[in-house]
Amino acid sequence: MAKTHLTSGERLQVYAAVFRINRSFHFIVCRLIELRKFRRFNPKTLAELRAMTQEMQVEINHHLLERVTEVEHKDWHSFGKARASRNRSPKFKAQKR
Repeated sequence: MAKTHLTSGERLQVYAAVFRINRSFHFIVCRLIELRKFRRFNPKTLAELRAMTQEMQVEINHHLLERVTEVEHKDWHSFGKARASRNRSPKFKAQKR
């Protein structure tokens, strides 16, 4: 069996965590938009805060997903080698007939 860098459960946890991070940023941006209705807050400042929030979101996604992509490629390659080896085996070829 191919060696994996993430189990299915770990993969689920990683993607769920990234989802929750992005959902949290979405909520922050929405709350900053809501604050525009109060005249006490400068709309330009709120727009700058939204831009800073979105910039941070993109930076976090970039760093996290860059690493996840590396792991996914390694696992894909590893499992692909296992599949290719299995497809070359005489036992597998006999089963296909």
